[in-house]
Amino acid sequence: MTDTSRGAAPGSLRGVVPIPVTTFSSGGKLDLAGLRSQVEFCLGHGADGILYPGVVSEFYTLSDDERRAAVETVVDATSGHVPVAVGVTGASTDTAVDFTRHAAGLGVAAVMTMVPYVQHFFAPSTSFVVEHTRRVAEVGVPVIMQNARVGFPLGAQALADVVASVPGVRYVKEESNPPTQGISAVIGALGDAIDGVFGGIGGVYLVNELERGAVGTMPSPAFVDRVVSAYRTWTEHGPDTAQQEIDAMGSLFTREVLYNVAFHKEVLRRRGVISDATVRIASPALDEVDLADLDRMMRGAGL
Repeated sequence: MTDTSRGAAPGSLRGVVPIPVTTFSSGGKLDLAGLRSQVEFCLGHGADGILYPGVVSEFYTLSDDERRAAVETVVDATSGHVPVAVGVTGASTDTAVDFTRHAAGLGVAAVMTMVPYVQHFFAPSTSFVVEHTRRVAEVGVPVIMQNARVGFPLGAQALADVVASVPGVRYVKEESNPPTQGISAVIGALGDAIDGVFGGIGGVYLVNELERGAVGTMPSPAFVDRVVSAYRTWTEHGPDTAQQEIDAMGSLFTREVLYNVAFHKEVLRRRGVISDATVRIASPALDEVDLADLDRMMRGAGL
């Protein structure tokens, strides 16, 4: 596994790589300015890269044209300052390959894929996953294999089989359940066969993941400044001090896990990063008690 310190090869992914949410107007129309604003917010707070779209981006609610326009906006907004990875998961392998070709044309550092998220009756076999991943990798862009609970998570040995069959897989984003021990299992199974394993889940388990050998994390932008700070503290001062920074965000992190996309957007709206918290997915809205609770927690965290 590659060293987790800074100073990696140009274009490599490591550190804090946030995943912007997809912004919509109050009428539900795609808001590209909100995406650009999030990228600028992330870069301004020291993000090491950007990945878009991911699950938190509601990618499955976007038309193909919307998705391509949003990806192009994110890539343009980075202005080449940090590596960009593009999520290409689609309802079929053909769709994922089309999105990968589009991303390749933008000169991105990597693409991230789960297996197709619509399956009929049966979970995919390892051979199905290998074939899907092989076709994505054939486009010629390094691949991040997303092993997530929302898709069809693979065991560590199945992931090792995929990596052995598809050398183009260079990273794993491990989000199976529990993701922390999953990172240890994946690193144990893959060793130096890939360039790194990332955690997710908003950075909630950041220190635990890094101590297991993760090269970084992929949170939403809502608390990117705090996650970046904790990551830097871990690299410079070790886990005890970094954990104190994470613990200071405890209540906010628990609500993030509870309400997910709606919560991320409301925090970003309150922080002046986006103008509207509209979501397209079926999601519980934050009611008056939740919003008052959020006010207290953000004040307590100094946000």
